[in-house]
Amino acid sequence: MKWTILGAGKGGHAAAGHVKLAGEEVTLWNRPGDKIDYLIQNPHIEVKGKLEGRAELDKVTDSLEDAVRDAEIISIKTTTDIHTDLARKVAPYLHDGQRVLLNCGGMGGSLLFLQTIRDTGYTPRIIVGETDTCTYGCKVPKPGESLIKSIKNRVDFSSVPIDGAEEFLKAMSNVYPQFRDVKEPLASGFDSTCFHTAGMVLNRDRIARAEDFNFYIDGVTPEIGEFMEAMDSERLAVANAMGIPTQHITQWLNDAYDVPMGDLHQMLKDTPPYQHNAPAPKTFQHRYLLEEIPTKVVPVLEMATILGIPMPKTRMITDMACDLTGVDLYAEGRTLDKLGLLPQDIRTYRSEGLHPYLKRQGLNI
Repeated sequence: MKWTILGAGKGGHAAAGHVKLAGEEVTLWNRPGDKIDYLIQNPHIEVKGKLEGRAELDKVTDSLEDAVRDAEIISIKTTTDIHTDLARKVAPYLHDGQRVLLNCGGMGGSLLFLQTIRDTGYTPRIIVGETDTCTYGCKVPKPGESLIKSIKNRVDFSSVPIDGAEEFLKAMSNVYPQFRDVKEPLASGFDSTCFHTAGMVLNRDRIARAEDFNFYIDGVTPEIGEFMEAMDSERLAVANAMGIPTQHITQWLNDAYDVPMGDLHQMLKDTPPYQHNAPAPKTFQHRYLLEEIPTKVVPVLEMATILGIPMPKTRMITDMACDLTGVDLYAEGRTLDKLGLLPQDIRTYRSEGLHPYLKRQGLNI
């Protein structure tokens, strides 16, 4: 299988190394710059940690056309906030039969990606899949080296068209056997953000001082853990009202990392990937706020408003994040309008799912 990895950051390094060590053909792309120049000259990745080996990449390039021309699977490992821009740029080079994986997609990532491609005037018959979370906990100690601290045991997956998921998962099974089809294109956007968003806001004084502390363990006191669990219950209320399958954050930790069940504070202390090399951010201009709130929190808040479900803790954290970052994160968010969804789509989701939207967009085949 011919894979192309778009993005040579932490996730891109890990994915390229993992896919190649699994025996697949791998092309790695990144926008022009020193990072990709180094990898073009040194087209291999030394993988350490959960996987070990030297991954000799088949191609490294800064040309999108060159990267995606022959790809069967295109795995996008950039941050979710640039998916729209990347979709516009890659649209002219896509062709029928290709599969695009957003790992991860944020709320409605596959819908937004496909809609953006159509807005450019291109109509390739492709399958776009997305996951609820990044597969790896990883670092890049230096270009060409990937430290994979963890690989999640279970990752939720969905696709548009919905019935394309079985074929897509089969094509990826050699690399990602833990991907599970949840058959709901909005489900992957309902994963919890409370670790990062509430963790940043409720540790704002320490972050403002650029203090050194473990973000997941030192930054989550028993009281903060209780707040996060209550905040997560607000997210679950919206998902349950829409009939979307999702899990409480403690169950997610148990499934992803085999952590014994308990209260959130204790479970985080018991999660191996969080015990070391998990420093807190030293600025509020960070993806935990600037990426996760617009792409995941804001659309859920809008859905909650339509359904009449209060989310006071989530809204408080979002309001405070706007103040801390100096950015109107609501305006930057993936609103239903940007996703092409109507309020009626949300009200009838439990009974009709996404099918009215897919029918309007011609994406139900």
